[in-house]
Amino acid sequence: MKINSESSAKKKTELLCGFVLEDSNKVLGLPKFDIKTSSSINQSLKDMNGKLGKLTIIPIPGNKQTQRILLAGMGKKENLTNELLM
Repeated sequence: MKINSESSAKKKTELLCGFVLEDSNKVLGLPKFDIKTSSSINQSLKDMNGKLGKLTIIPIPGNKQTQRILLAGMGKKENLTNELLM
């Protein structure tokens, strides 16, 4: 499964969703953001740690393309299945 983050950066939306594997410091499916937004994302990554079922919403004030980011914890990579993604 391939997640295209480039096209999502160009579309105006109220909410972008990124996916986080447990014990990872990377978000799958999100484009690059400015330093302030990236700092908020990184803090949320530390707080949620990618635990399965954990959700975090990050408001992005002043951004004309995206109003909020949702981070969804996907659990451990070795436990990731097609059923979990559906």
